[in-house]
Amino acid sequence: MKFSPNKTVRLIVLLLIIFISNPQITLACENEEPPDPFATDVFDFLKVSPYEIFLKANDHYANGEYEEAIRDYLDVIRLDHKALNSLYNITCCYAMLGKDTLAATSLMSSFQAGNVDIYRAQNEEQFENVRESEYFKATLDSIIGWFDEKEANAGQLEFFATPVQMTYRLHLPENYDSTKTYPLLIGLHGWGDKADNFASLWQSMTEKDFIYAVPAAPYQFQPGPRVGYSWVDWSKGEISAQRTQQLSLHYLTSLTTRLQEKYNPSSTYVMGFSQGAFFSYYLGIINPDIYDGIIPFGGELHREELSDEMIAKAKDDLRVFIIHGNQDQVVEFKGGTEAYELLLKYGYDVTMNEFDGGHSIDMALLNKALDWMEDTSGK
Repeated sequence: MKFSPNKTVRLIVLLLIIFISNPQITLACENEEPPDPFATDVFDFLKVSPYEIFLKANDHYANGEYEEAIRDYLDVIRLDHKALNSLYNITCCYAMLGKDTLAATSLMSSFQAGNVDIYRAQNEEQFENVRESEYFKATLDSIIGWFDEKEANAGQLEFFATPVQMTYRLHLPENYDSTKTYPLLIGLHGWGDKADNFASLWQSMTEKDFIYAVPAAPYQFQPGPRVGYSWVDWSKGEISAQRTQQLSLHYLTSLTTRLQEKYNPSSTYVMGFSQGAFFSYYLGIINPDIYDGIIPFGGELHREELSDEMIAKAKDDLRVFIIHGNQDQVVEFKGGTEAYELLLKYGYDVTMNEFDGGHSIDMALLNKALDWMEDTSGK
């Protein structure tokens, strides 16, 4: 699609109509009283966590409560103007409600703030209710046209992989003895999280007679008020996603073998949450010679990425301990049960553990998984 000046004029006219017909769209600060700089509570706004509100908004969104989600996302933006991903989330909410003009307005606001992933927007399932609307279609088409022209002027995009320095967090048993062997547990955080947070699970683990290593995912982005990280980079399209997934797999197996050489563990396990759970499935199944077991939390096994031969090959060497919340709205509970049924069919030593909860880590089952790891280590 090429950029069209006529389309730009058309878009401007349409947006003027949108703003005229929707006078409620105003800057948040217009109706707010200026703060009293001498009031004793002048800094109380700092006690409000945009991140906590963002999580609440995500919960509303997952439950189909789109109007409540919009209110919370707007509060996030008022408190943190850098949390621009909330603008895109608001677009999705308006689209799900069928509010085409408001969806177009928020999409344009998100674009003007530099926060539209064009590859995602072109294929966004949440836009289906408004995609063919005149207002929305004109807005999205013009944004796509601008990106197409920008890409054409910038030249062809090529990819090149090169070694970079990465970090990981490491916990050793309290009375670590280098002459002894311990199980090694690799922890993989979920999409949008950080290694530091996932490593902090160590404080809630009851038995710590093992080595816990948590690598940092390489691809930074900002899903909300806080910067997060991903094991895959989707920002440059499908080719980029496929390449970066393979690079992350190579990075993780390289780190694992380095830790094995350094600590000579009795066995090696991978525990992953959400996106990290998918990577735990993949790592274990394609590398049964490196990993003895996996603990996927709240994730799914992408069957289409693994051949029958790959799955069958690992069945005698890989133990699996699946944990999934039965109220998970992010990765549906069936993602865990389908993985369990598939691996069971192939003859795996696999256990399915369900808890009453959503997309989270149940600490009681985490510690049960660690007991399972200790019991099966070295066997």
